[in-house]
Amino acid sequence: MVFSPEAIIHVEKNKREKEYEEIHNSPRSPFKDKDILFKDIFLIAMTLGYHKNVRASLKGTPHDLFRASTFNPEEEWLIKSVAIAEKENLEMLLEEKELLKTAEEYANAGILILYDLIFGGAPGDPLKRIESYVKDILSEMQK
Repeated sequence: MVFSPEAIIHVEKNKREKEYEEIHNSPRSPFKDKDILFKDIFLIAMTLGYHKNVRASLKGTPHDLFRASTFNPEEEWLIKSVAIAEKENLEMLLEEKELLKTAEEYANAGILILYDLIFGGAPGDPLKRIESYVKDILSEMQK
């Protein structure tokens, strides 16, 4: 199943205006001037939220970030895998709205984790902090 052309990925308007914009455009961000799209930031945020087991319903005014049909097959399966693991149910594959809602809620919490990794005030290069964080996750998984 490919996400329908009408399916939209939503984020909270205030998070779009602050966290997503700064991560994408700030000179302090390791993603500035890279080939990183909002969908990439969204997927990183979703993955971080899932890993930390935190998700948050969207509050306030939703913002249309991009069309879900722009995900490539691997990205789409990442979203589906998160939803299936969450619900422990393959029936999730038939429920596009629920798949996307799950991804949006994990990303809604995860964007704050990513933002803190980049701009949280810890010393050093933000990209090295992200790399260290990912290495820690991988070593946890190997245990």
